[in-house]
Amino acid sequence: MTNGEIGHVAGQRYARAVPLGRVLIALTGPYLIQGLAYGFAGWVLLPHLAAKGVPLAEQAGLLAWGGLPWVFKALWGPLLDRARAASGGLDPRRAVIITQTLVAGAMATMALVNDPAAHVRLLAWAWFGQNVLLSLQDVATDTLALDALPEGARGRANALMLGAHHLGAELLAALALGWCAGHLGLRATVGILAASALLLAPLPALAPRARRRTAASGASFWRNLGLAFSNPQARRGAAIASVIFAADQLTSSASATFLVGHLRWTAREIQVLLSPVALISTLSGYAVAALAADRLGHRTSAALGSVGLGSVWISFALAAPLWGTVGAVLTMVALQGLCTGLLYAGVHAWLMDATDPKVRATQFVAFMALLNLPRAVAPHLAAPAVAALGFAGLFAACGAFQVALGLALSRDAKPPVEA
Repeated sequence: MTNGEIGHVAGQRYARAVPLGRVLIALTGPYLIQGLAYGFAGWVLLPHLAAKGVPLAEQAGLLAWGGLPWVFKALWGPLLDRARAASGGLDPRRAVIITQTLVAGAMATMALVNDPAAHVRLLAWAWFGQNVLLSLQDVATDTLALDALPEGARGRANALMLGAHHLGAELLAALALGWCAGHLGLRATVGILAASALLLAPLPALAPRARRRTAASGASFWRNLGLAFSNPQARRGAAIASVIFAADQLTSSASATFLVGHLRWTAREIQVLLSPVALISTLSGYAVAALAADRLGHRTSAALGSVGLGSVWISFALAAPLWGTVGAVLTMVALQGLCTGLLYAGVHAWLMDATDPKVRATQFVAFMALLNLPRAVAPHLAAPAVAALGFAGLFAACGAFQVALGLALSRDAKPPVEA
């Protein structure tokens, strides 16, 4: 038996020995809290400020302050790698528990703002601090996932983690916290949010300490970054990560103008008709990914999701004469959600597979930063793209680009790893 075969068998034994259900619960809790936090801001806090007459510029400023820590999120990777490399090493489970407990405290400080509409700047500082800790919690959670998950379970885990985020943001925050704000008031709702984060904070302790551990690198940030991308597989992963979600971000950036300006949908129609379909289909897509991604292989799953998503957009472009019917739009949204779940879960799991254990926090947070890069670029490209191509041309071009990426991903895809 070759060394590679011995390693593969050892990996299978390790995967069977890990109490996977406990690991999945440990990882979905932090993502659920992230979703609750962002959903609270979008569905509860901003509508409250708008109803109180807070100008749009101040609302946008609040969001900008919250987004700033995520721009510098890459700094947390080397910090955690150095902490793991220190004497005794920082257990990633402990890192998640500590950061989420601090997140709960930061959430509670928002309840101290007596009249948020009259103290938007103070609220912005509290939201900024909360996002600093949420970004650190996010990196710590991903590091725990890389340490605790066998390779053959990463697709399932990423599907559940991302699904938990959507569940928290678009269902629990929008409905449950929205109801609490309407009946109990904003300060009580913030207290409930903080208490939820505190109650879920111990969940990472359910994950076992990883039995296969490679010493983390305690080198400097630039040394760790150079090591992280010293091999061709990591560089290919970085290149694909920087563009894989670009078309999705571009179509999303143009969606409001498409629905309201082109199809003449009302905001109420979008909320009542479109939002439930989008949520259900996206969660269904993650459920499919949880069942299929590890069986198919992570790169293969990402490729299938990419080709499927591109094919949906191309078909929608060809069906432009039917855009006036509600059913055509809802069908596209439903199919898009299913393909997006498989794509996102597959990509995240594949990038986990591409990390070097010595610098996994540094490397994975860099991958995540590249995945988020289109968010900063796509909104600026949406208007000129629609002006040049029209909406049908935009969907067709984005679809062709996504299919091409899927075909590129399908080359040399690794076989699935048994869990």
